[in-house]
Amino acid sequence: MELLEEEFPSARLVVYKVCEQGCYDIDVLSAFDHAIADGVDIISLSMGYPDGSLELTSDPFAIGSFHAIEKGILTVNAAGNTGPDFSSIQNYAPWILTVAASDIDRKFVDKLLLKNDATLVGHGINAFPSSDEALPLVYGKEVTNNCTEKLRQGTVFPHAWRGAWSTIKLFFVMMNPTRMKLIYLEPLVDPRIQILKSEIVDNPDAPFVASFSSRGPSTYMYDIIKPDVTAPGVEILAAYSPIASPSGLPSDKNSVKFNILSGTSMACPHVTAAAAFIKSFHPDWSPSAIKSALMTTGLVYETSFQEYLKTWCNLTNANCTAKLSPKEINYPSMAVRVEVGVAVSESFPRTLTNVGASSTYVVSIEGDTSKLRFKVDPNTLQFTKRNLKMNFVVTVKGSKMKHSTINSASLVWSDGVHRVRSPIVVYTMEKMRHIFLDLTSYLC
Repeated sequence: MELLEEEFPSARLVVYKVCEQGCYDIDVLSAFDHAIADGVDIISLSMGYPDGSLELTSDPFAIGSFHAIEKGILTVNAAGNTGPDFSSIQNYAPWILTVAASDIDRKFVDKLLLKNDATLVGHGINAFPSSDEALPLVYGKEVTNNCTEKLRQGTVFPHAWRGAWSTIKLFFVMMNPTRMKLIYLEPLVDPRIQILKSEIVDNPDAPFVASFSSRGPSTYMYDIIKPDVTAPGVEILAAYSPIASPSGLPSDKNSVKFNILSGTSMACPHVTAAAAFIKSFHPDWSPSAIKSALMTTGLVYETSFQEYLKTWCNLTNANCTAKLSPKEINYPSMAVRVEVGVAVSESFPRTLTNVGASSTYVVSIEGDTSKLRFKVDPNTLQFTKRNLKMNFVVTVKGSKMKHSTINSASLVWSDGVHRVRSPIVVYTMEKMRHIFLDLTSYLC
């Protein structure tokens, strides 16, 4: 087994217990208050309400993270595990860095060697050594449910039954994602299977968003692309509570220090660590600057607290002196929902901050531009010094859009070395499903 080491042993972790038998809003907000008072730099929170079912004014995660960002603290939170349903996103507030889960470049597989030397490849983890010989295969449907230890030993599927048996050729038919059907043909003699130890194989398709990872957009804030980034969240080696059942079964009294887990809760800490890494090199950067750097790299879309406040006022119909629509926030991505049968005409004002050396960036539009027309003014940004801010406006025009339609492209600023990419999405809401699958920025 490889040695697990801390990458940054000088990092300080402060842990707050929020949930007992349940999770209550008052405890969530109390944890935020304590973290802010303790002066933490980044808050990592793998919690949320299912399907993003709360408005901002009732969501303790949105409220707590709003207090945190007012004090210069970035909150990183999980997108949720109710995907791939449309608008299943949790933690959609624009001041939260919302993290989806993606696959990684390796998979665990189990192999079963049949008597005729054929091999069945399955998905799972078997840490036990490979069996030295083939073991008897028992079809559980045709035996009793009484089981003795003597009969259990050396049987692939143990049942209290011995007798004449015919070997079968078998295969599995996937009925749906949670049900398989066993098909057997051609009875032979003495069915046996040899179980091999799990192997790690390459996953050439990675990274891609996991099916369980919640999708956007939010039904409360549909002009913001969420999630913001994806990170490894499938089959992750994670620290595990010694008092928790590793299998999830109450009867399982085993104790382990580590477990293989999947979920956006596994992806979230990856991004938190990356945010803390950036913060260690740029302690003066704002939460939105760190967030933008992770989403786009290179230049930074910096969002002020006042912009977030004006957006909240706009969404809640509060009595504020100024309001701002979500699409007008200086956000690293651009999205707008349009009405069916109405010609597209939208503008996105943005401001970029140069955090590197002097350079000149030229804009380009990548992707399908056959249905939308894009204009960026100006189309060149010349940064003569560090921290210089420059404004530009993206104008999108197009013909009338039908039901369940999405058009997208990418805005790319490049100086020949750095590429700062921002997705642009124009869509209609009706009956849409999974449209944001490929629109989140990947964090690899």
